[in-house]
Amino acid sequence: MGSTQYQACGFKGSASFTPIVKPHWASVTCFQFVYSLVNTGMALFVLPLEAERLNGANGSVWVGIYLAVCGLTQLVCPVAGKLSDHHSSKYGRRRPFIVVGTAVTILSFAVMRTASFMYWPKVYLVFLFVGELALNIVFSAQCGLPADLQGSSKGGIADDAEGTKGIVSGYVALHSFMGAIAAMAMVFLTRTYAVQAEYPAYMMSLAIACCVVCTSVKESPTDHLPGSYWTTMSWKDLGGSYTIDMDEDMDFFWVCAGRVFYYISTSGVVFLYYYIRDLVVLGDEALVRSHLAILVILAQLVGAACSIPCSHLSNKIGRKSVIYAANALMATTFVLYTIAPKMGSFAWPVVLLAGICYGIGSGAYLSVDYALALDCMPAKKTTAEAFGLWGVAGFVGTTIGPLVGGMLLSSTIPGATAQPLHRWASGAEEYSYIGYALVLLGTGSVMNGVVAALTSRIQGLPEATGGV
Repeated sequence: MGSTQYQACGFKGSASFTPIVKPHWASVTCFQFVYSLVNTGMALFVLPLEAERLNGANGSVWVGIYLAVCGLTQLVCPVAGKLSDHHSSKYGRRRPFIVVGTAVTILSFAVMRTASFMYWPKVYLVFLFVGELALNIVFSAQCGLPADLQGSSKGGIADDAEGTKGIVSGYVALHSFMGAIAAMAMVFLTRTYAVQAEYPAYMMSLAIACCVVCTSVKESPTDHLPGSYWTTMSWKDLGGSYTIDMDEDMDFFWVCAGRVFYYISTSGVVFLYYYIRDLVVLGDEALVRSHLAILVILAQLVGAACSIPCSHLSNKIGRKSVIYAANALMATTFVLYTIAPKMGSFAWPVVLLAGICYGIGSGAYLSVDYALALDCMPAKKTTAEAFGLWGVAGFVGTTIGPLVGGMLLSSTIPGATAQPLHRWASGAEEYSYIGYALVLLGTGSVMNGVVAALTSRIQGLPEATGGV
């Protein structure tokens, strides 16, 4: 059987599904902090180092492979979201997924740490997949909680007179930036330690976030529901989780398409460690780590400061206007990164300026990202199922971007036009300026233009949010 048996209960505002007590939005969305902490730290620091340590040559290609594995696990989100939407349990429908998924993620990170110490690249890759799979199951389940809470409020999810969607989106963005700041603060504080020092911090953070979410959101029991959706979901239901009705839900399609290209545009930042090492900083690894941490923390602080104000602004001037401004700033960011190595002694200040532009642009975009999805929810999908597909769109971008970027860097050999600044005694590869320029401009600036074009196609935004 499909999802029909559950429609009487509903998924927007049903007393059988929604949490009993409505806590503060900051605690409801706090898992986004740890999700950002883990993914930022892994993408910008842990995986680039582990790729070279465990695999030797072609480190940039292995970074792309690792990130592709992480992106592949995101495909579980629509199904996990749909299952959590219909889960029967005395603990509610979201919390069992959050608790079990967190436990598996923590165990996987412990195995990855051991594999790193023992130089077991295959074991590391397998448990990277398992850990990220479990992490994304948690992510898909907790994404449904804000919509659950809105559904339990007066007027249901469609009643957004107070701009709640924008406010929730602002908190999601704020947690995302604060998680990234925490990740880079950890990189800075552990700059003289081996990379394995990062894993215990991730594991502890996951455990704390799980406790906060599960204790702050008191879900109503759902064990009275008829049967288990695990056994009644058909192959048609499974396939339907990955499709969008192009007749009724074109706006949601444009939202997802825009996310794909936005995350392609941000993929160049995963090579910032290499970029700073090869083109900006003359020094040892600790100095490179310090500069990377300073740059990312600066960008994330600026983004965090902009997230809540931009979410309120989007309620007044519209989601599209905020996204257009964000795309313009992000495109400028990658141009500045490209010209910085040619600025001599001003290279680092130009990089910092680019980081500020990146922070403002990404803060503006992410402050409306979740709200835009809520505005354009597909008619025939359950909440967490739709957000699972929305999440897949983002990770398609984060998968494609690093793979393309890694191949571009590896295919450009330093020569007469590259003029590399130094060679590393460790034997690590040094990539050319032209390779970085191709990555930054091709997967950065150009893709932001595509995001703006796709966003302009959205037609059904409510007037209260400035839609057209």
